[in-house]
Amino acid sequence: MEDEVDTESSQPTQIRAKAVRVPRGAHLLATWGPYNELSLFASVLPSKRQSAKCAPKDLQTVCTFNWDTRSPPFKKLLNESHGRFMLLQRASVEFQNLDSDENLAESGAAKAVLIESSAHYRRMLDACLADLMKQEATSSSSDEKDQLDLIGILSTVWHLCEIFFIQQPSIVTLQLMEWLQTHYAGPDRFNELISQEQPELDADYWTAMYKLVLQGRAADAIELLSRHSQAQLIDDDTIAGNVFTAVQDVLASMPHYLLTDSISEFTDNFHEWRAHVKELQNDSRVRAESELITLVNILTGDTSIIRALSDSWLDHLVAELLFVNPTLKSFEIQYKLSSIVSDHEGTTPLRQLDHILLAIMDFDVHKTLALCSHLADSWFLCHLTDLLFHSGHIDAYKLDTGMDIREHFMFAYASSLVSINMWEVAVVYLSNCPVSGRSGLGELVTRQPLDSDRKALQLLHICGQHQLHEEGKLICNVMGSKYLRKKRYAQAIFWLLRGQSSSRVGEISEKLLEEFLQHGSTEDIDSVVDGVGTDVVLSGKLTFLTHYRQLKQIQQELAEFSTKQLTTELQAQMDDLSVVAGQLLVQLIARGIAPKRFWGTLLFQSVPLLEGATVVLGFEDTTLLMQSLQTITTSYRKDEYLLDVDQDQIDVIRLALVRNLSRAVVAKYAVVPS
Repeated sequence: MEDEVDTESSQPTQIRAKAVRVPRGAHLLATWGPYNELSLFASVLPSKRQSAKCAPKDLQTVCTFNWDTRSPPFKKLLNESHGRFMLLQRASVEFQNLDSDENLAESGAAKAVLIESSAHYRRMLDACLADLMKQEATSSSSDEKDQLDLIGILSTVWHLCEIFFIQQPSIVTLQLMEWLQTHYAGPDRFNELISQEQPELDADYWTAMYKLVLQGRAADAIELLSRHSQAQLIDDDTIAGNVFTAVQDVLASMPHYLLTDSISEFTDNFHEWRAHVKELQNDSRVRAESELITLVNILTGDTSIIRALSDSWLDHLVAELLFVNPTLKSFEIQYKLSSIVSDHEGTTPLRQLDHILLAIMDFDVHKTLALCSHLADSWFLCHLTDLLFHSGHIDAYKLDTGMDIREHFMFAYASSLVSINMWEVAVVYLSNCPVSGRSGLGELVTRQPLDSDRKALQLLHICGQHQLHEEGKLICNVMGSKYLRKKRYAQAIFWLLRGQSSSRVGEISEKLLEEFLQHGSTEDIDSVVDGVGTDVVLSGKLTFLTHYRQLKQIQQELAEFSTKQLTTELQAQMDDLSVVAGQLLVQLIARGIAPKRFWGTLLFQSVPLLEGATVVLGFEDTTLLMQSLQTITTSYRKDEYLLDVDQDQIDVIRLALVRNLSRAVVAKYAVVPS
């Protein structure tokens, strides 16, 4: 993991730079990297005598640029949708635990969760679309216009997928009509026409009327028809007025199949309504109005009229479902598509979006996803594929990478999130990738700049959740090195202990002791011991540092007592402190807590304790200390061990130990008077 400087701000471009030593004669080159990155690097190019295939030498990355052209509304969509994604994953696990033989798609309650999840995603798309439209009104950016078009397409495709793959009604006429009205109403002149005094005089009046009827917008068609000047006449002798009113009544009474209806009952109602329409069609008064008879012919299901007046194959399809065969099953629609599409190919060539819509209506999930992969954003592919997976439309077929289609798109989306510094959201998706998720998380946590303790702890939490032990150690060691360079030893030891780097902790401990021996200040030692706290048990040398500080504090207190006039109470306190100091000395030396190179210094600093009025060390403890002194003075490494003490000091230590031993023997075998 590189120690990088992250200069990211609210700007859409993230720049990461580091200082490198550039060799003489180096050139500045660039290459595209992963995650939408452009990296600049310094390199010494091969000489002309070398082979052209020879790779550049001394490759050192200088700067990395990352572009993010997503607008704030789009980023809001990315940030909010992962909550619904997590909810869907939890629901899937819960339903599978309730009944292991029943998957999420087969449960009635679970299907309701799928429908609600799909609708929730679609509402987020619509909210993003509305925000982008507001933003576009005050901006002329081509990127925002492209994103607006893209979100509109994604909303259209998602809604149709929801109808055919998630809701799956047996008859989709009403749902398709509502879908068409939502996404293909287009810029019409309805509001403008109904505001005119005589709208029928406008050249677009009847064209708009036919489009409203073909798309099933009966209420709007009735409103527009009622504004016709002939329909305004209420004189019973005015035949035309009665005819316009009759057509309005027919439009208002048109039946629509609902999921709660029985097909036979609806069919009877539809045939009865169709009979009224045919009576109106055969009425000579209607035939006298050429535009009105065309409208009535649409209602009777005249396919030639419908085909001629439809602007696209979608208008044609929905009109035929409304007026020709309203009970056509959803799986039967694919058999009508070829003829309907061929009727319009000559005038309106099929676009990429049309091919996607046709694949959906053909119930071809894999073709739908394949076509969307060339058009859609990774957010769309990830969440739609996940929804289709839980609804049972995607099998567990493995790709060459070992991932299934769902995981493939999920991993790609997570990678795109990392590239725009939304790594916390990316973790949610990588955690649900069974094949590549762990390796992806490992790469994610090691690529993040460690610019704060909070971020480092977040990354460590992720490592703990996903058993990324080596990555966690790496993060801790990088943080430890960072603080060590700043000479903030307590923080450095804290991170190095978490990274289980005991050898480096030992080096810091010895460095602190050496500085103390040179300068006599325990300030750094105090800050380390206070900062690390109970974690000292994880390192033997830190334990030594803690005990040593405690010994020095007691020695300072004893030195202060010697300047005072001792009362009985103060003498008792002094004796207790002396005993504690003696025990610490034995622990540090005889039990091997202190490194041998510090034994001589510790013993010499403890001479006043050994020569004190109170016998603080017994026979056994004094013997152990004498053996320890003998060990370092007779060792072949004695020059190293006795670096900080000379021979005169050693003689003083030995004499103090001998005197303490004799006093300890006398105290041990002294006869207490009865």
